[in-house]
Amino acid sequence: MLNSMTGYASRQGETRRDTCRITWEWDLRAVNGRGLDMRVRLPEGLGFLEKPLREAIASHVARGNVTLALRLREDRADALFPVDDAALTDLFQALKQVRSRAAAMGYDLRAPTSLGLLTARGLHAKGHDRATIDPAELGMLLLADFETVLGAFCAARASEGAAQAVKADLAEDLDRAGGAVCKCTRAVGRRRAGRATVGLPDAGIQPRGQHALFQGAAYGVDAPRPGVEKRDRSIARANSEPGVNA
Repeated sequence: MLNSMTGYASRQGETRRDTCRITWEWDLRAVNGRGLDMRVRLPEGLGFLEKPLREAIASHVARGNVTLALRLREDRADALFPVDDAALTDLFQALKQVRSRAAAMGYDLRAPTSLGLLTARGLHAKGHDRATIDPAELGMLLLADFETVLGAFCAARASEGAAQAVKADLAEDLDRAGGAVCKCTRAVGRRRAGRATVGLPDAGIQPRGQHALFQGAAYGVDAPRPGVEKRDRSIARANSEPGVNA
């Protein structure tokens, strides 16, 4: 089957880990090209997926300019991170001791900001001070999901190729029909020119005889002409009678 070099496919997916929701969107498209040229755009931290993605595309596509883009987004279900009260108390005690020691040694330390305190390790409740999903695990999910995208992309290229084949067949049929019409037109013109040369009127051809003339021209043979043949027989009969040419 003939595949078109143009094609498009997109897909959205998601996964959840605890209170974190990760969504992604694939965009795969191709246009005509002499060879195979691929451009892959991936989010930061997922560059290790470029090689297997290129290999997967190359196994199904031989020609065309192919562009693949992946967009990733992470959303948390809870707007605020829960804070461990005991850890916060310990942090304040530690800050107090640090400032006292610094003052005794002649140093003046600035008070930390609230944002700085929130970034302290161990301050948040369990599960919120570490990554919610491993990049390798996310990569496996994305590669498995890309197989569906690639399948839809190949199906789109096959459908476009089939449509182009149908258009080509129709164009060929129209060319053949147009050639037959032109041939019939030229044949009719030649016959009318011949009748005008011998002084025969054109009105003697009946519709039925004219239709047969077209059929004969289409097949390259002389078709019967009822009106003309009847007139020719009358003229021949009149010429054969005695005294007509006197």
